Amino acid sequence: MPTFTQALAELKAEGAAHASEAAVIAGLCDGPLQTVCGAVSPKLVFDGAMKKGLSVTEFSHLMATDPRAIADLMWL
Repeated sequence: MPTFTQALAELKAEGAAHASEAAVIAGLCDGPLQTVCGAVSPKLVFDGAMKKGLSVTEFSHLMATDPRAIADLMWL
């Protein structure tokens, strides 16, 4: 499992179309996450999503439909 920093570096190097699931989730955490879900820690949310094994599709669905579930990822 890559760290948040490693995943962001991969996303920047490869681009979203060629990056791993973890890198795309890191990009979502680093970008629109706080706008959509409020005061959450991007790194802690990323770590929780990785521990839970969420895919990009599952993560983005949660962002769109259940911001509280995204916030709960910080505590896994």
